[in-house]
Amino acid sequence: MVTTTAQPFVMPRVGAEFIGSQNPLDHLFSYNKIYLNTNNGFAVEFRKQMIELRNQGFKLGEIADRLNCSVSVVKKWLRRYREGDIIGDKSRAPLHREVKNTQFNQYMVAEILKEFPFYGSRRIAHEIEKRYGETISYGTVVQIMKDITPKKEPVIAERIEIAEPDAIWHMDMTPKRIAKGKIQYIFGVIDACTRRVMAVRNYDGCTSAEVIDCLYVAIINNGGKKPRILYTDNGGQFVSKIFEDCLKAQLIFHHKVDKGCPWQNGKIERLFKTLFDEWINYRRYNTEKSLKESLEEFRNWFNNEREIQKLGYKTPMQIMKEKSPISS
Repeated sequence: MVTTTAQPFVMPRVGAEFIGSQNPLDHLFSYNKIYLNTNNGFAVEFRKQMIELRNQGFKLGEIADRLNCSVSVVKKWLRRYREGDIIGDKSRAPLHREVKNTQFNQYMVAEILKEFPFYGSRRIAHEIEKRYGETISYGTVVQIMKDITPKKEPVIAERIEIAEPDAIWHMDMTPKRIAKGKIQYIFGVIDACTRRVMAVRNYDGCTSAEVIDCLYVAIINNGGKKPRILYTDNGGQFVSKIFEDCLKAQLIFHHKVDKGCPWQNGKIERLFKTLFDEWINYRRYNTEKSLKESLEEFRNWFNNEREIQKLGYKTPMQIMKEKSPISS
C-alpha cells in the first residue's frame, strides 16, 4: 500500500519511461488513480499508451501489466477506440450500444415462430431480413426466443422414503467398454430402504434373459427373500412379456417409472455413479471375468464399508441390522 500526502504536486510528463515496469511512480499511474487525480489530460495520455502498445503488437495481458491496470480496462478502451469513440471522454462506462432486443424485434420473432415453430435462430434472422428488411443477428434472436418463451415450472422430484427393507428394489442397466473395445452390460439391483446392493453383474447381452438372471441372483444373495415392488425404467428388456410373466410368477409388482423421469429410479442411477466414480474408473479390465470379480468386490465393499450421507453416514449393512427385528 503506497500512501501519498495531500500536498499538490506537478504531474510528470508521460513518456517512454512511463512504460517501464521498474518505474517507481507506477502506483501513481494506475488506472484507478486517474480519476482520483481528476486530470483528464493524463487520462487521455494513458489511453493513448494502450493504443500505441497494441499497435506495436503487445498482448492484452502485457499491456495491462505495463500500465498497471486490469485486462478488462484495456479491452474496454481498445474497443471504444475501434468503434470511433472519443478516448478523451471522462466516462468510465463502456460505450452504450444499441439495444436490439426491442419490443418490435420480439414481435417479429414471435410472429415467425407462430407460423414456423420448427425454425431455428439463423433461419428466423434470415426470414426477418427477407420480410421486414431489418438486419438482426442470430445471437440476438436466440436471446429474444429465450425471453418470449414461457418459463416452465421447475420439476420437484418426489422423495419416497421406505421404512422397511425389501419393500422396493430398484433395477437398471449401464454399458461399460473394456479392453479391445468390447462392451459389457452391467445390471444392478439396490434396496430402497437400506441401499444394499442386492446384485451387480456384467453380461455380454442386454435382453430379458440377462435381466431375469440378475434378478434371481439378487434374490439368492438376499437369502431367497423377494421384494414386493420392483422399479425399472421403460427399456425394452424391462417391458418385455417374458420379464413381465417372470415377475407375475414370483408375485412381484412391476412399477415402470414415467418416461423422461429418471429421478423416479434415482437410487440405482446414483449407485451407478458411485460405481464408476469410486471404483471402475480406477481399474482396467481386460476380460469379462476380471470385471465380474471386480463388481462382486464392489458389492461387498459398498454394503459393508461405504458410508452413505443420506443414511447418516452409516453403511447399508448397519442400517439393515437396525431395521431387522431383534430375535429372542
